[in-house]
Amino acid sequence: MRKIRKVEVGDETFEVELVFDGEKWDIKIDDKTFSIKIPDQELDTLRKPKKKKNRKIHSGNISSPIPGKIISIHTTEGEKVTEGQLLIVVEAMKMQNEIKSSVSGTVTKISCKSGERVEAHVSLIEISKEGED
Repeated sequence: MRKIRKVEVGDETFEVELVFDGEKWDIKIDDKTFSIKIPDQELDTLRKPKKKKNRKIHSGNISSPIPGKIISIHTTEGEKVTEGQLLIVVEAMKMQNEIKSSVSGTVTKISCKSGERVEAHVSLIEISKEGED
């Protein structure tokens, strides 16, 4: 495994090349190479992937991740929707992208029309989450 990283030491930044051969790390900084061997029991803990916490916060504000043209809208204001339900189809770069609800709730506002061009990350639909109605 070979990686290149930028490392800051004090006020200086260095480009560091890291090479792991299965037993030791060779670290190259400028024209100098340093070798580091990590004991096996510590190496096992370094190899274990960290558990990712699910920090995804679902918002009732639905937007397109990319600019494009609204092809179709599959909901109406006042309609109850469920998480994962198809809301809008946006065409971008000759590809149709389905935008689905990230929450269950009631559609409170639709800010776009079929055929309209939209920018990325602009609110298209607002949904009041269940329990917030």
